[in-house]
Amino acid sequence: MIYTIESKRLSCYEPKIINQSDLTLCVNKAEAEDVSRYGNVKWIPNGVNESIFEYNKRDGNYQYSIAFFGAMFYQPNIDAVLWFDKYVLDWVDSKIRFYIIGSKPSKEVCELAKKRSNVIITGFMEDPYLILNSCDVILAPMQNGGGIQNKILETMALGKVNILTTYAAEPIIGGIAGQHFLVEDNPEKMAELVNDVCFSFDKYAMIGKTAKQLILEQYTWTNYKDKLYNAITDLK
Repeated sequence: MIYTIESKRLSCYEPKIINQSDLTLCVNKAEAEDVSRYGNVKWIPNGVNESIFEYNKRDGNYQYSIAFFGAMFYQPNIDAVLWFDKYVLDWVDSKIRFYIIGSKPSKEVCELAKKRSNVIITGFMEDPYLILNSCDVILAPMQNGGGIQNKILETMALGKVNILTTYAAEPIIGGIAGQHFLVEDNPEKMAELVNDVCFSFDKYAMIGKTAKQLILEQYTWTNYKDKLYNAITDLK
């Protein structure tokens, strides 16, 4: 109900504020193109901290594990995890553990760990990258939400194999399915892909390497800073 009311208000407010502003920045390219008719709009994607490229901690206890990473009070993240549980997880090999990493997990998310022994809810972690860097697969089965997902950029920067839905993959400009990440929307096929990566990882290792290279070249905060500086100086 809240989103219904809010969407109507925003659809009126956004064109006005873009028209009145000297510059509007969007992190989603499709959105930038869509609202550019209202004013001066530029696309500047999100980035990752360069220090993540050097992260190398690993723990062998997380072999045959998959993970989802994100604030677990955020509704699109909740929806993604619940969708994966409802439609995919029954097809995933029971030896594979599913880690849900993120602060303030909702009641619905916490219930998953009660009904499945291979689901682990971590809550907030000072260093989530230890688990993420040790897992075989990072998941982002997004069903809704807006913009590019920073959590995907960060795990790609770690050199991880990401399995995404089309919805999650589309905003990553320059990313190619099968080269920088894996994309699957069919639940049963997604489960088959998870199983195959976990038990035949060498077949997919190159995807993590090319993913890291893409983020290094296009999605760092240094790159963002330069684009932001140019966008602002162009206003003079």
